[in-house]
Amino acid sequence: MVLALIEDHDSALTYIAYLSLFMEAVPPNFYAFVAGKGSAYLTIEVCLLILTTFFTLGAGTAARVTTLAAKLAASSAKAAGANQKINKAQAAITAFSKTVEDFTNSAATLKDLGKKLTQARAAGLTAKGKTDSTLTAKKETTKRETKCRICNKTDHTTPRSLRGIVHYE
Repeated sequence: MVLALIEDHDSALTYIAYLSLFMEAVPPNFYAFVAGKGSAYLTIEVCLLILTTFFTLGAGTAARVTTLAAKLAASSAKAAGANQKINKAQAAITAFSKTVEDFTNSAATLKDLGKKLTQARAAGLTAKGKTDSTLTAKKETTKRETKCRICNKTDHTTPRSLRGIVHYE
């Protein structure tokens, strides 16, 4: 399923684009505020956690996200005893942990998409074989519509010179 998701450009590239946008949106001083000297560790942990969620489709990462959320909640609880400035920090930590959980929850959607992609790619695939023989697989190819896009006749294709003209006003 993961290979089917990687082959499908819309799912893999979109997921990685959202991951990079998320990592760029979080300022570095946020990690330093939450984890102190361990901020680099937290950054790497979050990035790898979200990446492994994509490659494993959520298997085994739920426990890790729970641990990470508990770690963030503990740092949020440390910040709870001060003033208005700390309330904003607490809200930022909560939003960050919810975003990480949302990335992990998206693994279920990716898993469903991966199942659909593997079924669609395997459609029309016939595998025949016997014990102690070579397995042969045949797939029927779907034929393209070779009709003219201008006149809709099937005896010729659309002429290259008449594919479209853009009129600027």
